[in-house]
Amino acid sequence: AASACGGGGCEEGSASCACGGCSASSSDTGTRAHRLVLAARSPVFERMLLTSGMRETQQSFDEIRLEGADARVASWFVRFLYTDEVAVEAWDDQEALCFLLALAHRYQVQSLVERCQARLVEQLSEESAPERLMMADLLDSPALKAAVLDYICGSHRRLARVQATEGFARLAKTRPQLLGDILATVVPPVAKRARVGSGVEDKAWPGRRYSATS
Repeated sequence: AASACGGGGCEEGSASCACGGCSASSSDTGTRAHRLVLAARSPVFERMLLTSGMRETQQSFDEIRLEGADARVASWFVRFLYTDEVAVEAWDDQEALCFLLALAHRYQVQSLVERCQARLVEQLSEESAPERLMMADLLDSPALKAAVLDYICGSHRRLARVQATEGFARLAKTRPQLLGDILATVVPPVAKRARVGSGVEDKAWPGRRYSATS
């Protein structure tokens, strides 16, 4: 299984979330939560739990499996849905934060997505940046991708150091298209030259003009 941080090689199990009218609490077997709270915070849960096609079976819909999340991450996720707060343990653990971000992205909890992304950007390093760029690509997150690219390409020296990391070698091998994004950030594409014609100015090189015979 691929790592939530984008690099691969890190596997996680699956946790369950029991739905019903009981208070939210964590246990070794799962995390309990109110059906209406889940539906109110996540469009995905809303479709799963409250759509007309499932109302007849709501009472038997007691458990949701959160694929790719262990019990710890699942409990942090449900806690955020109730409190709008990220657990301190997750806030200080980049790997855990990656898994929490992946879960928030899957269930479209945008406020948690934004919090996790902002924190990961704050903690960027030359070692972690390639992994975060792969994760941004995996999650199709333009905001995170742009922030990581800006960090990597902030200076030529930093880019050189990032290129020397194992994460960058992994990026080049598994997601080579991202090399083009890095190049485009370092050297933005110039505007297309105006078509050759009499007295047409080249927009990429102001002041240079072309004639039909040049």
